[in-house]
Amino acid sequence: MTYRDDLDALTARHASLEAELERKQRELAEITEMLAEAGRVRQAESYFERAPDLRRRQRRHLVVGALVVMLGSGAALGAAASAAKQSHRAEAAQMETRLVRIRSTLAARADARRLQAELEALRALDLIPVVAPGGSGVALVKSRGPELPAPGPLARQSAAREDER
Repeated sequence: MTYRDDLDALTARHASLEAELERKQRELAEITEMLAEAGRVRQAESYFERAPDLRRRQRRHLVVGALVVMLGSGAALGAAASAAKQSHRAEAAQMETRLVRIRSTLAARADARRLQAELEALRALDLIPVVAPGGSGVALVKSRGPELPAPGPLARQSAAREDER
């Protein structure tokens, strides 16, 4: 009987070990699932802890992008304004030279008219001799300028007043 008792004891031991193995495997599966769950929770917590930083990074990228666009457009506007100023300066310089030419031409014409009027006045008063053209030499001819108009009645009255004084 001892053999049979040993066999029954071994069978019972085997059954108990199998039951314990199944229980341990279930425990192992449960613990493995719990570890996986804990890993997912830790990953989620880590993400949510870093989420404000991630949002800040996105905001930083947006802010930096906006600044780059503003700087680029500002540089483009500045370059355009500078080019416009330079072309405006060139046009202003051209206009200034044109105005100087016009003023000098007008001044020259005014001087010529003034000199012509002075010359005519001097000739009218017989203060400038007129050179006769032609001939072998230069002969001075007394010029008779245009006749002055005869004094009118007002001029006679003013002359009479001057005589009375």
